[in-house]
Amino acid sequence: MENAVKSLTLAAALTALALPALAHEGAHGMGHDDMPGMADHKHAAGETGRAGVAFANPDVVAQVNGLVCDFCAKGLEKSFKRTGKVTRVLVDLTAKEVRLKFKPDASLDDTQIRNLIRDAGYVVVGIKRPAA
Repeated sequence: MENAVKSLTLAAALTALALPALAHEGAHGMGHDDMPGMADHKHAAGETGRAGVAFANPDVVAQVNGLVCDFCAKGLEKSFKRTGKVTRVLVDLTAKEVRLKFKPDASLDDTQIRNLIRDAGYVVVGIKRPAA
């Protein structure tokens, strides 16, 4: 009987660990807020999602709805790096921003940026191009 209880406890713990990955919006169209018990869920943010590590003079700052965890941040970072046009990507989970720095003589227009973010499962609220 004791082994059965341990097995059930282990199974429940493993299931709980899998929930954050299943909660990612882009994976199945259901965000954290849509899942029972996940509305207040937050992952520990890694370097990518930590507020206060923003780099100076980004070429683009996109305001994005739906960013809630480091998994979200890493996915967007990979999407932008795959274009081969950016040198730095910072996803700030607190500010709900994606900050981009382009390679010399490279750029993405607003439509391309919106499409990359939308295809990852998020909603662009606005795009700013701060003056250098």
